[in-house]
Amino acid sequence: MNMLWGDLEIKQGTDGTRYIEYTERATKTRKGVTDDARMFKPKIFEQPGRE
Repeated sequence: MNMLWGDLEIKQGTDGTRYIEYTERATKTRKGVTDDARMFKPKIFEQPGRE
């Protein structure tokens, strides 16, 4: 997997919890494949109080 600038976004939920969201780009090498997307965007949540 090659990650590029913009693949990860730092966001904040309505309750103030910060998280990193992975934004998956559609591939340009496979033609005609339209249903190869995830149903959700993977997220990693912070754990307050842990360093």
